Amino acid sequence: MARTPVATTVTSVEPEPVETFTQLAREYLAETPLRPATVQDYLQIAQIFDTDMSSPALSDISRDLLLRWRRAVLARASPTSWNTYFTHWRAIWRWAVTRGLVEHDPLPGTKWSCRVPRKPPRTVSHQVLDGALALVENHRAFRPGWFWTLVLRTLYFTGIRRRQLVELRWGDVDLLRQRLKLRSEGSKTHREWDIVLHPECAKGFVELHERFRQHSGRSPQDEEQVFNVTLYNRRYAGNTLKEEQLSGFFKRLSRHLGQPCSAHRLRHTLATDLINRPRANLKSIQELLGHTDIRTTLGYMHPDYQAQASMLLELPHIRGNSPTRPQDQEEDLEKKRR
Repeated sequence: MARTPVATTVTSVEPEPVETFTQLAREYLAETPLRPATVQDYLQIAQIFDTDMSSPALSDISRDLLLRWRRAVLARASPTSWNTYFTHWRAIWRWAVTRGLVEHDPLPGTKWSCRVPRKPPRTVSHQVLDGALALVENHRAFRPGWFWTLVLRTLYFTGIRRRQLVELRWGDVDLLRQRLKLRSEGSKTHREWDIVLHPECAKGFVELHERFRQHSGRSPQDEEQVFNVTLYNRRYAGNTLKEEQLSGFFKRLSRHLGQPCSAHRLRHTLATDLINRPRANLKSIQELLGHTDIRTTLGYMHPDYQAQASMLLELPHIRGNSPTRPQDQEEDLEKKRR
């Protein structure tokens, strides 16, 4: 006996309507491949906008509303923070315009970014850096001391960023040629390049390699993290060093030192030390730091007032119609009488 086919009904799930900017941001992030930390930045900024402006409907977002938001942000934060907020906000909105999710654009015709005065890079003095190394090596709050000492030396001698140190894998370390490959995953500019290791820094990598071998009974695999503090101190949660844990180390260090110290300040310190040396090779410094624009590298250069004075002294002497001194006038009259 043949069975009568049973009709099945497929229920289509309607997508949730996009009504707020935070919902719009989630749509943008679902389609755009970004690093996890960057995704969190976008979501946080979208939520700040909705909180500040009471979650307006997308159709109600106007030029005047954005101006009000700018005033609200600048009343509690720096112009740099506003510029960061707006850059992320604009990326989401322009994407929504191209996808037809919004029908208007409140952005044209207004200068939205704020001018930020350029300040000298924040560095760490050599005296403070020496003090930090001594503190980390001996203080019980920084266990194991040899590990965090190597972290400080690596950050200074390479100038790499916090994320780049966390992303380092043993396959990126060439101890034979004393080179280091910086992966695009950790790069601010999404590029990959090699840098040369300072001999003192290369010696530290050899020590860390031996420590790993003693701890694990084998050599590290290429994809294993280089600076994995969880292997040497079980108080650190997880299986690898996280950016947040590295930031926590610098917060503790700054508290003990009584002044700020961070991975970024060590990068600025290296750049400042290199570029202000006699006959500094700007191109090599740019390549080491991974700057795409040489103007960023030049920003670390300090004014050389002695060089300016020497340069000005080389200018030709100009007589012109300068006022004559009284004694010169008397000498001229005496010469005419003769």
